[in-house]
Amino acid sequence: MNFKAFLLIGCCLLAGCSNNDSIKPISNGSQPAPGASVEPVQAKSVLRPITPAATVSNATTKHTTDTLIAIVDSTEDNDKKAAGRILEVARQFYKNALRAQKLGDSLLAQTNFEDAINNLNEASYFPGIDANNDFNELSKSVIEDYEKYIATVDSLVPLSSIDALHEKMYAEVERIDISNIVIPPNFIPKTTVPLVMNEYVKRSIAFFATRGRVHLERWIRLSGRYFPMMFKIFKEEGVPEEMVYLSMAESGLNPTIRSWAKAVGLWQFMRGTGALYGLKGNFWYDERRDPEKATRAAARHLKDLYAQYNDWYLVLVGYNAGGGRVNRGIRKSGTYDFWAMRDNLPKETRNYIPQYIAVTLMAMKPEPFGLIVEKEDTLRYDVVSVDDCVDLSVLADCAGTALDTLRVLNPELLQWCTPPNYKGYRLKVPVGTGPRFMEQYAQLPPEKKQDWIAHSVGRGETPSSIAKRYGLLTSVL
Repeated sequence: MNFKAFLLIGCCLLAGCSNNDSIKPISNGSQPAPGASVEPVQAKSVLRPITPAATVSNATTKHTTDTLIAIVDSTEDNDKKAAGRILEVARQFYKNALRAQKLGDSLLAQTNFEDAINNLNEASYFPGIDANNDFNELSKSVIEDYEKYIATVDSLVPLSSIDALHEKMYAEVERIDISNIVIPPNFIPKTTVPLVMNEYVKRSIAFFATRGRVHLERWIRLSGRYFPMMFKIFKEEGVPEEMVYLSMAESGLNPTIRSWAKAVGLWQFMRGTGALYGLKGNFWYDERRDPEKATRAAARHLKDLYAQYNDWYLVLVGYNAGGGRVNRGIRKSGTYDFWAMRDNLPKETRNYIPQYIAVTLMAMKPEPFGLIVEKEDTLRYDVVSVDDCVDLSVLADCAGTALDTLRVLNPELLQWCTPPNYKGYRLKVPVGTGPRFMEQYAQLPPEKKQDWIAHSVGRGETPSSIAKRYGLLTSVL
C-alpha cells in the first residue's frame, strides 16, 4: 500500500460547494495563439469589471453532486498543475509580446505584456506560489522587459496598468514643456491638504492633459462609482476629503488591481500593512480588494501617519514609501519640508506628491482642463448574509442578477464561490434585491451547498498545513 491516507473534511471546502464543477475559472479567457492577443469573453451585465484579465481555469477536476465525497486537488498535484497552466499561458503572452516588439507592433506588444501580467496576478493567489521559482523568474522577466519597452514607446494603450502609466510618467515628467501651463492663483481651492502650484505640479498637469489624459478621464468616470462611499468614510474617520483623490493615482480606481510590487486594491495595501488595519485574506477572499473595508483601513492608516508627522505631504511620502523613507529624508535634508527634501527621496516618491496635487486639482475641476466626463452611477447595494459555500452563479440567480454584476459588487471574492467555513459572509447584491435573494436562498436544495471534500494527504503534510491551505482553523479538522 502506498503512502496515502484520505482525510474526510466535514466542512465547506474546495470541491463540494457547487452545483456542477468542482473548480471553475477565476475569470473568462483562453490560451493565446502564437503572435496573437486575446480578448476575454464577457457575459452581458449591468455592471462590468474594470479591467478583465485574460486567464485560464485554475483546475479541471469534476465531481458529481449526489455524493458527499469528491477526490479533488492535492498540494502535490492539481494545485501545481493548475498554477503551471496559468504560468504557461503567461509565458506565451510574454513571448508574443517580445515577438510583437521585434515586429514594431506597439499595440500588440503592450496588450500581450499586460495579459501576461494579468495571468501572473491570478496565479499569485495559489498557495505556496511565492516559493515557485518559475513564477518568480517569469514575473521578474516580464516586468523588467515591459519597463524597458515602456521607455521606448510614445504612448500607452488605454487600458494599460497603473504601474505602466507610472513608469511612463516618471520617465517623461521632468522634461515636459510647461511654458503653456498657466494656473491662476484664485483657481486653486482652499483645502486642508495644500494644493500648491509650482513647476513640478505643472509638469504633472501637463502630462495628464496630454499623454495621461485618457487615463485621468477614466478615473474621473469611475469616481462616480466609488467616491460617495469614500467621502463618507473619510469624514467619519476625520481625514480631509481631498485625500480621497489619492486612490486615483494609487490604483486607477480598480479594486482588483495588483501592482508589480504586490500591493493590492483601490488603496494598494501590501499584505502586512493591510493586516495591521484588519484586512484579512486567504485563497478564497482578499479584503484589500473590498472597496469599503480597504477605504476604512486607508483612512485610519493616513490618520496614523499624520499623528506621527503632523504634515500631510510627509503623510503622502509615508504612504508611498514607508516611514523609513520619511525619516531618512528628514535626516539627509535636515528639514521637514517635502519640497526641500525632495531630492533626497526615490524618483517615484519625489514625483508622488506633484502627481497627487495635479490629479486632485484636475479631478475636482475637470472642465477648465477640457475634461468633460460623465461619471458612473454610485454603487448601491443590499447586504445579505450567506452561511454556506455556494457557487456565485447560483447566488446571482437568487438575486436575479448577472454573475458579472455580483463580481463587481464583491471584488474581494477570489474564487467561484463564497468562502468555506465563514458563517455570516456579507455578500453585496444589487439594491432592492435583498428580500428576493433571501427568499430564493432559503429554498436552495442541499446539493447546492455541498459541504464535504476528501483530501489526499501527502507525505509530510500535517493538519495545520492542510488547514492553512484551505483557509481553515486547525480545530475545524
